[in-house]
Parts: sequence; C-alpha cells; structure tokens
Amino acid sequence: MGLEERLDAITNPVSEIIEIGDNSPKPLPEGTKVIDIFDQIGTGATLLILGEPGSGKTTTLLELARNLIDRGEQDTNQLIPVVFNLCSWAKKRQRISDWLVDELNSNYDVPKKIGLALVSQQQLLPLLDGLDEVMADYRDECILGLNQFKKDYGAELVVCSRIKDYEALSNRLNFQSAVYIRVLSLAQIYDYLDSVGTDLTGLRTLMAEDTVLQELAQSPLMLNIMTLAYQGVAVEDLPKTDVVEERRKQLFDAYIERMFKRRKTNQRYKKAQVKHWLIWL
Repeated sequence: MGLEERLDAITNPVSEIIEIGDNSPKPLPEGTKVIDIFDQIGTGATLLILGEPGSGKTTTLLELARNLIDRGEQDTNQLIPVVFNLCSWAKKRQRISDWLVDELNSNYDVPKKIGLALVSQQQLLPLLDGLDEVMADYRDECILGLNQFKKDYGAELVVCSRIKDYEALSNRLNFQSAVYIRVLSLAQIYDYLDSVGTDLTGLRTLMAEDTVLQELAQSPLMLNIMTLAYQGVAVEDLPKTDVVEERRKQLFDAYIERMFKRRKTNQRYKKAQVKHWLIWL
C-alpha cells in the first residue's frame, strides 16, 4: 500500500506561527511505512491516518503498534503503545484522559489507579482507531476532546478515520502530520493475484476488462475477499455487471457461500447476518 502526505487534513500548530509551505497532497516514496513517518515527527509525535473503507487503516495501526512494542522490549523507557477504539467514547463523552482510564480497565483489566498513573504521567502512547465509528453527532466534539487532551498532556497520539467522514467535519485535529493510505493500483492488484498462488486465472482474466471489478479491487479488503470467493472459478462462470453495488452484492454472496461450505458445523451466525456486517464494512 502506498502512502500520501495530507497536511491539508490537519491544523498543524507550527503553521499558526510560521508559514510551512505547500499543504497539497504529496505521494511518499515507495516503501515508506507509518513508523518511518512517526519517527520523522520526533518527540511528541501526533499522526492522523486516513483511508477509504477497507483500505487497511486498522491493519496499518496494528503494524505500527507491533513496531512500537518491539522497540519497547529493547528499551523500557519507550512509551507504552495501546490500541483503543474511539466508538465507545460517545457513550459518556467524557474527557479523553478519563475515557482512556476506563478503557484500560474494561478492555485490558488495568486497575483504574494504575491506569490513571499511566495517563497522568504520560507513559501511554494511545493508538486510536475508528474516529468514523463515533456517532456522527459527536465526532466534532470528539476532535475537540482529542485536541484538548494533546494540549493538556503533550501526549503522543495516533488517530485513524475514514477520509470522507473526517473531511465532512467542521473541526480538524491539531496534529503534526497526516497520511492517506492510497488505493491499490492495477499493477499492485495484479502483483497480489500473482502472489497468492491459487487458481485465480478466471478472476485475473475478468479483471483485465472489467472496470467495475477493478474499482472494487482497489480496496485490500475487497481484493482479499475476491481471491477467496472466486478461487478456481472459470471466467465464464464469474458474475458480471456494470453496477458497482450489484457487483459488491454478488461478491459478498459468493464469499459467504464459499465460507459456509468450508465450515459446515458450529456456525454461530446466519448468512444474512454475515452479509449485513460485510456490507456495513
């Protein structure tokens, strides 16, 4: 996945003092990782990760967490990276510091006294997923809360959001940097299909001529679903349509059918439930 610098998505505190130049989107060098950007920011790093649905935002955040944990194992002076999902913040809409203490307790069994010490002594590095999962009416308020938390604690902080949901808001995060996870190029899609090693001849053939399928495959999540749903299916047996939503429905139907055939026993959820959740994703 390629990354693009998106300084236009944030209110950089430095820009309020001096002119920092062009804020237009800038593709970053191939192979650039989020950990590289985080390191470039330096002490007190704050980073916003944006992307389309299914683009790999959560995966990218977890990869960053893994890199930071690896460092922490070598250096105990490093901040403690912890992944949280912002969707639960809207239940009480409390101060971010208080919410973090509660989440540490409820999700990680950290006693509140210890959680409070970790937050107040600035020993945490919160990695916050799902800003777009906060109830729409409260997202702007959540951004204000995050900005206040950063101001009060000088905390290092990473936040993930779907780009369209974020751009629709009135407020902006007062962060130092922002990146956008670019959709997959056609060359990257073909490279992935070639690397999978299963019988995807039919899918690859159809992909070459079907622009609707190409559009869907720009999402890593959808591309992965395609490889599972259409493995071993001849090109003439693959569904075809010029309507994106209809093609998405066909893909989910094929994927769910394939998965349910694999797991004939101990099925906890009905097909209709699974389809509903996939469409939401």
